[in-house]
Amino acid sequence: MVGGTVVIGSNAFSDCENLTAVKILSPGVDKFQVGSGIFTNCPILKTAEYQGPIITSGMFKNCPLLESVVTTADVFNSSAFENCPKLTMVTEMGKTTPIIAKQIDSAAFAGCSALKSTSATANTIFNGTTQYQGCTSLTGANVSALTAYMFKDCINLSNVKITNV
Repeated sequence: MVGGTVVIGSNAFSDCENLTAVKILSPGVDKFQVGSGIFTNCPILKTAEYQGPIITSGMFKNCPLLESVVTTADVFNSSAFENCPKLTMVTEMGKTTPIIAKQIDSAAFAGCSALKSTSATANTIFNGTTQYQGCTSLTGANVSALTAYMFKDCINLSNVKITNV
């Protein structure tokens, strides 16, 4: 769809108890607007493919079986993946590597206990606090800043590289 519009309202699919997979593809659209919490509290959602600029606030919050997210988004708003304990990585669309975020906000990955990659580099901007709180599978991170409680309860974190401070 070239020149089209994608608009999805806040909480559009929240609490969908039978939703197991989502795919939002939108190459070449002129207007793209997605509300917050669109997949919040989907108890059996396992996979998501999302072609958009931003993972909005609470977009996948409280999705306990979410394992795989493939995306083009490089901005993760607050609580984007909060309490997704099976999520191991957010992958860049068309690749097998983690997507590198330009911006990660408060609690974006809090409670993602299986997370193995921070999706951050020395150029990522962090807003707020507790971005990775409770990510017990994280062993290393490369960040440009440390926020309050950023790695609280990350019990296996053994290597943090802080650059561009």
